[in-house]
Amino acid sequence: MRSWGSIDFAGSTVVHSIGGWLSLAAVLVVGPRLGRFDNDKPMHGSDLPLATLGVFLLWFGWFGFNGGSTLAVNDQIPLILVNTNLAAAAGGVAALGASWFVLRRSDVGMLMNGVLGGLVGITAVCHLVAPGGAILVGLVAGVLATAGTFLLARWRVDDVVGAVPVHAFCGAWGTLAVALLGDESLLLHGSRSYQFFVQLLGVSVCFAWAFGGGYVAFRLLDYILPLRASAEAERMGLNLAEHDAGAELVDLLGEMESQRADADFSRHVAVEPHTEVGQIATAYNRVLDKVQDEMTSREQVVEALRQAEEKYRSIFENAVEGIFQTSLEGQYLNANPSLARIYGYETVEKLRDGIRDIGAQLYVETARRTEFKRLMNEYGAVRSFESQVYQRNGNLIWISENVRLVRDVDGRPLYYEGTVEDITERRQSE
Repeated sequence: MRSWGSIDFAGSTVVHSIGGWLSLAAVLVVGPRLGRFDNDKPMHGSDLPLATLGVFLLWFGWFGFNGGSTLAVNDQIPLILVNTNLAAAAGGVAALGASWFVLRRSDVGMLMNGVLGGLVGITAVCHLVAPGGAILVGLVAGVLATAGTFLLARWRVDDVVGAVPVHAFCGAWGTLAVALLGDESLLLHGSRSYQFFVQLLGVSVCFAWAFGGGYVAFRLLDYILPLRASAEAERMGLNLAEHDAGAELVDLLGEMESQRADADFSRHVAVEPHTEVGQIATAYNRVLDKVQDEMTSREQVVEALRQAEEKYRSIFENAVEGIFQTSLEGQYLNANPSLARIYGYETVEKLRDGIRDIGAQLYVETARRTEFKRLMNEYGAVRSFESQVYQRNGNLIWISENVRLVRDVDGRPLYYEGTVEDITERRQSE
């Protein structure tokens, strides 16, 4: 490139764009991560503060990278350092604005890539532009880094850290900016148009060599030795699959998943002391203790209810008096065996099947059923309501009923419930 008259001071193209184009070839061969494009939500890194620290370290190191590319201590260095810093700051601001325009919120990851894009862009032209030009280089680079990230995602290209837009796109832009924004008197060809042609030619050649050659090389390598991990290893994590090196958080999540699968919340998870994950595990164990206490309490309540139901069922089934529930229209809803025996039926089921209309089938004097309903509507209950009724075999017996009307929460009648006593012997004695 130098022999053609192309200017790439500290390597926007020969260092950064070549790496970016190779990255593009690699991600196309390897393919996206499992689940990356199953929904519209991106996969974020696990430690944003650490990534931010890394960007600041790169920003600081770039002063030596660009400033040291003079290969001499001369009067160019102050301008180079100033331009480097201004382009990085402008790139971060532009990326922040571009991400806000698209997402309607600030995105720290986009901001950091904008800073890196500004640094990559200014690398080729930091010795040729005034500070104002450096700001413009950074602004365009920040927009390119953000737009390139969204564009690759739309094309379903999984560039995990934004290497392609930051290094390839912004590197190409910085190389072209030499002709567009550099001091014309310092250009090797003395003409912006011809210098732009030479810069574009250099960018194109590097793209063809890096991306084309890289894609072929990665395809051949992938054919011989697959570059992508298996789906099982990817789900497990390469730290475990390839190095058997666990992580506290992954181990904790594994224990929690095991408890969920086994539905066993009686055992505590392991606690790694003096770590944030250990604090989470301790808090989770306290939650488990509370859940276990609640489960024990509920089991005790359920057992008490079961015993109470058994006692009620025993009383209901073995009571001497007949116990029943009937609809307002006169059908039996529920009854105990004693009631069935009083009316001459072997079972409760036969009682319900045999008597479909209490007023018409049971009472000797149908007027008694009418009187019964009148009293229920007026008082809501009857006491010692004596009537003569038919048994199943046609015999006549006397009964005494104690019944109440059951209503819902709004006061609407639901059904009758009460007891029946056979008083035939007493009535005959009288």
